[in-house]
Formats: sequence, structure tokens, C-alpha cells
Amino acid sequence: MDQNLRLLDRVHLGVRLHEELDRARRYKRVFSVLTFEEVPASDGLPIHVKMARALEAMFAVVRVSDLIARPYDDTLVVVLVETDRRGAADALFRIRQRIANRAGTWRVTTLTFPDDNELIVQAEFLRAA
Repeated sequence: MDQNLRLLDRVHLGVRLHEELDRARRYKRVFSVLTFEEVPASDGLPIHVKMARALEAMFAVVRVSDLIARPYDDTLVVVLVETDRRGAADALFRIRQRIANRAGTWRVTTLTFPDDNELIVQAEFLRAA
């Protein structure tokens, strides 16, 4: 599948995340959200290069059932369906291994439903949708 077809924008991320929240509440399931915010650094890499390299790493690691979005120019979000906090940590480790020394510096936030329900609902990219 073409990676560009799997990359969601902010609006579609909001719709899909609302659907995932509803599904997780209804069926008592878990899911995790990884948010990667590009940190300007002295590496000299243009943001489009950092984004391309980070997306390449993410698509290599996440499952087809997971979601990858670019809600803002400097932010990537991965929604890991049916993934608890431990699984999210494993996925984050694999992604970080792939982007280390290739895609610059990123600030990462990990949230897991239901433990972080309020933080997920309050996420800027969800409210903006």
C-alpha cells in the first residue's frame, strides 16, 4: 500500500481518533497514542527531510491497522490500536532505533487509553478537528 494513502491529516486524525475512543469505551479496549514533535536542533536538517525519514521509520514499524498522521507541519502522531502502555513502549523503542542519527531530535509523548483518557480528549490535534 502507498504510504501516502495511509498518512492522515489533522481532520481525518480527529475523526479516526474519536471513532477509536468510542470503540475502546464500548468494548473496554486499550489503545495508545504516540506524538512526535520535531525539536529544532543544530543538526541542520530541513524539516521536510526529518519528516520523510521519521515517516519511513514509522511505516516500517507500525501495523497496517494502526494510524499515522501529520496534524501539523512539525508533528507526527501514531495511534496504536489494541496496544497497551507496554506495547506502546516497545513500538516507540523500535521507531527511535530507526530514526536515531537519521531524523534529528523529537519530543515524544505517549498516552494510553483508558489511563490517559482526559489527556487524549484534550489533545490539541483532537480539539482542532
